[in-house]
Amino acid sequence: THGLISTKAYLKSQLRSLKSRSEKIVNEEISRGSDPSVLARSLAIGLTCGIFPVPITPTIMCAFADVALRYSGRPLSTVAAQMANLLAAPLQILLAVPFLHLGEKIFGDHETPLSPLKFFMLLKSNPWHLQRIIFHAALGWALCAPVVFWGIYAVSHRYLPDKRRIGPSAPTQPLLDSDV
Repeated sequence: THGLISTKAYLKSQLRSLKSRSEKIVNEEISRGSDPSVLARSLAIGLTCGIFPVPITPTIMCAFADVALRYSGRPLSTVAAQMANLLAAPLQILLAVPFLHLGEKIFGDHETPLSPLKFFMLLKSNPWHLQRIIFHAALGWALCAPVVFWGIYAVSHRYLPDKRRIGPSAPTQPLLDSDV
């Protein structure tokens, strides 16, 4: 139990550290006068890309979205988007299986076995099955992504303060209170 307690304490300290760094980034963006809609869009893009169920690709997708939106005249806050992308990593792991099953249901395929032994035996017998798994999971994500994006955008846009509306001389409360 001593190892479990120290692991739990370590995880709590890491979460506190992550929370304070995230708060610092968002508060710095706000204090620089970032437009709340740009910041909300950045957080929404970062989190939506971050839950894409294929490892490594969310960071690349987030970077491509940043470049594409910058060229279209609707820039993102790259720092906020990538921060949100990285914060979504635990959700990416948690949502991979539901996205996979959603994609399988759409095509009427049988569910992929989730026990590691059965999964690896399936891949050993048919290596091409991995492509189907990735396709199904990506399809499940694609169906959910617009709802996720607009939900995150609406919530974050509502709660992000607009420093331009408050005025530069008015004292502002930090968006996130790290003392909690």
